[in-house]
Amino acid sequence: MTQLPAPLVPAEVDLRGFPAFMLDVERLLASELVAIGSPEECWAACLLWCRAWQQHPHASLPDDERVLASFSGAGKRWPKIRAMALRGFVKCSDGRLYHRVLAEQAMEAWSRRKKYRARSAAGNTARWGTKNSQPVDVVDVTDPSRMPDGILGNSRDSEGEEEREEKSSYCTVLVAAAAVEASVRSEQAASKPVEPSEGYSAEFEAFWQVYPRKEGKGAAFKAFRIAKRRAAVQRLMDGATAYAKRRKGQDPHYTKHAATWLNADGWNDEPAPEPPGKPKGKFSHMPGYVPMGPSGF
Repeated sequence: MTQLPAPLVPAEVDLRGFPAFMLDVERLLASELVAIGSPEECWAACLLWCRAWQQHPHASLPDDERVLASFSGAGKRWPKIRAMALRGFVKCSDGRLYHRVLAEQAMEAWSRRKKYRARSAAGNTARWGTKNSQPVDVVDVTDPSRMPDGILGNSRDSEGEEEREEKSSYCTVLVAAAAVEASVRSEQAASKPVEPSEGYSAEFEAFWQVYPRKEGKGAAFKAFRIAKRRAAVQRLMDGATAYAKRRKGQDPHYTKHAATWLNADGWNDEPAPEPPGKPKGKFSHMPGYVPMGPSGF
């Protein structure tokens, strides 16, 4: 039996006050996760990284399928995306899953925190003459030099440096996650069919989406089932679409309820023609308007 490695992050590591970690965008975009993973798998991986950063021990996740399905946001689809979403995680002797690179960043952040505490304690002792002063951690999350270096990137000790190179290729994981989430939602919205809800059929849900007045859904469903005996579903859909176009920009108060429209065979209605001789002009809508001829009064 293969012996599991020791936990990659000791339990004593405390990263409270580090609410974010940095991401090497260039290396992430060149990774196999982005190259062969679907948008859903990439988004699930990003969520798991965030959850792992907040867990204790840090950079780890519980080896529980139900918890992982919830943390990843995948729900019932978790078994299909599990392998790709957990790339980079390894199971350790404490039974938890640790992300190798994220664990390195956690240890680097812990090293910086201990150095900061030691410098603060020494400064307090020199200034106030007290020993064993406990400094309060103050972390500027907008300064990359005070945060752990980027995931999948190289780390560097910043102690004693007065000038630091600009890390223009880094951004927070939230930026990349937001982009992946937008891609996933766009893909799902384009391919997701209309699904029945609350006991309504998929045919009725499609009809309800195009009908211009969304009131009395229960009565409309009953009328819809009866109307299907008198006309094809596509005929009802075309009629509702045409009626919605005619009512666009009109007072919604005078738009018929769907049940009323269905019971009256509204799909057979034709738009009323404009009355002949109706005056047209800038002020034609005003009561008492009389158009002038070419010579005026």
